[in-house]
Amino acid sequence: MDRAQQLIVFQSQTKNVKELDRAWRIAKISLNLALKNDRVAEARIHTKTLALIYSAWTEALFSKLIHTPYGFELTEIENIKNIKGMENKWRRCLKLAKAKVLSVPTFNSVHLSSAELYIKTLIIDYVKTPSELRNRIAHGQWVVAFQGNSVTDISSDLTLAISELDVVTLDNLKMGFQGLADIIEAMIESPNNAFVKDYTKVESALKSNLSRRSGYTLVGHVQSLKVKYAYRLLKPTRLANCICAIQDDG
Repeated sequence: MDRAQQLIVFQSQTKNVKELDRAWRIAKISLNLALKNDRVAEARIHTKTLALIYSAWTEALFSKLIHTPYGFELTEIENIKNIKGMENKWRRCLKLAKAKVLSVPTFNSVHLSSAELYIKTLIIDYVKTPSELRNRIAHGQWVVAFQGNSVTDISSDLTLAISELDVVTLDNLKMGFQGLADIIEAMIESPNNAFVKDYTKVESALKSNLSRRSGYTLVGHVQSLKVKYAYRLLKPTRLANCICAIQDDG
């Protein structure tokens, strides 16, 4: 691969990510509608569909990231691709990105150590932990999950995790994964500018958003949907009442 080919891959994956973001928004509309109307079976299917979209989105976003222009060297990109396992690929990205930041004399190495610890936490929480769940759903194990590559040994833990998967969890995973990608991108694309200048702000905002969402539940999400829908139904009635009141005053 040369730089021209790298740019083609980056541009192609950028289009894929945008389309998958669009698919995510459209799928959530159908899912939220099913949740609001208490259509449990339909909501369960829409949730699995959203999980499939999420899985495809993570793959496209990662590919887009490593092919970012003016980021990794061509040899580094090939090195990342040749590593097995998504968690290990992300860890290699971090190692290579760290070297770029360390080459900037104005960056505090102590600050980088703190940032590195947080990024490793993100990799565990948003790459390693959900990876098995994503793999099972992508391989058609929508109700019952199996151990590893086995098609006879059932995994009770993964089966339970699949049954408990919901839109709130998927939203949280998507936010964390996007934040991780944004941080690595800043490290490789602008290690002496955007990362040095903006990392603390980016980390703080991501932590705040993830902390805020940690208290969200599916029950609360459904209640919120019903309140919003009820309010929308009331708006025409309220408008009509206001018009009648104005006419009466006249």
